[in-house]
Amino acid sequence: MDRVIPPVSKTLTKTMIKKGCPDCFKELAALARCFGVNFDEMQAGDKREIPLVFTDGTRSTIRFNVVTGKGGRKDKRYNIPAPVLKAQAQEGDTLAFTFELNSATAETMMCVNVTRQPEYEFLLAEDMQLPESVAS
Repeated sequence: MDRVIPPVSKTLTKTMIKKGCPDCFKELAALARCFGVNFDEMQAGDKREIPLVFTDGTRSTIRFNVVTGKGGRKDKRYNIPAPVLKAQAQEGDTLAFTFELNSATAETMMCVNVTRQPEYEFLLAEDMQLPESVAS
């Protein structure tokens, strides 16, 4: 395999860590759609949970939900359980989300802390090519 679906990434801010349920940025919402999360069809209070795995083998979940924002708008949110997120990342770290690289099915989302694991910086490249060590 030479190419995979491009991952999406975000650098964590203090507010994102503290808030616990930050706004779901458009690239993550698009990736979540590959897992059956369709924010366009969700109503306030609806939630969708997807298995999440980190490169150290930690397994958790990522939850997507919709809340009512100012003026009645639908705000898209995501959440990784606080103890898991705080063990995996801190303010200023860049996280990349993609499919689990070794999964037989595309039902598990993978999260990589690229700041702590620079060997995965290729996940941030726009024209991503898998290194030989990962491709085999």
